[in-house]
Amino acid sequence: MKKFLVVLFCLVLVIGLAACGDNSSSSSSDDSTSTTWPTDGPASMVPAPDFGTIDKVKIDYDYPTINMSDVTRDNYDDYNAALKADDSLVIYQEKDDMIIFHNQKEKFYCTTMYYGDSKTMQVLFGEMD
Repeated sequence: MKKFLVVLFCLVLVIGLAACGDNSSSSSSDDSTSTTWPTDGPASMVPAPDFGTIDKVKIDYDYPTINMSDVTRDNYDDYNAALKADDSLVIYQEKDDMIIFHNQKEKFYCTTMYYGDSKTMQVLFGEMD
């Protein structure tokens, strides 16, 4: 049941983020966004991509969502290969354009999503129960 709720939460989050797009009337303040890979929290525990452009990093409750552009499918696949090689991460769910990794020790998840039409990638982190 817990796995189902995590998957459901991720899908709702993805749909919500996709529907919002670049909404300039968002309630987030300028202080909570940046364009650099976070150096603390769960994002610091996975490798930062060495490709593409980081367009936006939004941090909510210490868990970032990172939006990137200029990302090829090969970039996305290579990045996921690097995450799969990390012994601290376990694949929870894998689909063509989305992989959810869990870090049981640090109690966070990392989801990578690829949008081929726009050549963008999103990496989001969240807290595990």
